[in-house]
Amino acid sequence: MKVILKSKHMHNYKFICLHCLRSQKGQGSCCGWPMFGIGYKARAPKRNAKKSEWKQFIQYFIFNSNDKGQMKRIIQLRKEYGLPTLEQETKLAKMQEVHEENFGLLDIKHHEKLLEVESYSWSDHPDKEFVEKLDKVVGHFVKYKMQKTFEHNKEYFLVPIHSKYGGSYVFPSKIENYEIYKVRSKVVDRNRNIFSFRIKTNNINEIVNQEDPTFNKSRYASKQTYLLFPDKETAMTFRQEYLNVVIPFFKEKGVEFVGELIKKANVDFDRVLKKKPELLV
Repeated sequence: MKVILKSKHMHNYKFICLHCLRSQKGQGSCCGWPMFGIGYKARAPKRNAKKSEWKQFIQYFIFNSNDKGQMKRIIQLRKEYGLPTLEQETKLAKMQEVHEENFGLLDIKHHEKLLEVESYSWSDHPDKEFVEKLDKVVGHFVKYKMQKTFEHNKEYFLVPIHSKYGGSYVFPSKIENYEIYKVRSKVVDRNRNIFSFRIKTNNINEIVNQEDPTFNKSRYASKQTYLLFPDKETAMTFRQEYLNVVIPFFKEKGVEFVGELIKKANVDFDRVLKKKPELLV
């Protein structure tokens, strides 16, 4: 057996690169990947050692990680050396499942940020006029988001808008983040008038909570805020006015899906004009 267990120098924790199998005492990185810890006692075989030696080493020391990328490589390595991978594949599946469940409808992942605009309207703010128009149209409809107007087990229409993070407004890069969703309310805390809202459209099985955190740097960049309306026409009136402010700004910034937003604004206008034209006054 060529795997050697050391009893001395226990303070020297060792690492190995899962891609080129080079070992070292410092953590660092290798081949562009973070090193994998193998403990104090393990000593990796020489790089030109027999395959049987590497197989034995991998069997005892490379079998588990809390990092999804490392788990994928561990599975690949163990398969290459004819070792069982059921335990690793099961854990990886659970890691991926939890990861996906942690992202909700309103979450904007780091790579899904379209634009981030400073929300303070200083006199020399380059986007001052846009921010003022945006705040005005949102502020006009905020009365529909008052918690005390909500009723238990009643349908509302949820319109996601930009995210508010620190001193910035963050806009999502996916067109589906500009949809309108039918939701049903459920009282969570009657004393504080706190509600949750179960989405009832687009085959989405999700609940939006009023008190969700708005930022978690390790999971996503930010979370969209939203307004709730008692009927679809009022929701469409708001979205049409909101998009009429957003679209010219997006055009100026060269956003690719402006055409899709224009279609949504036109559909909203036509629907409200037919059903409740008084809302457009």
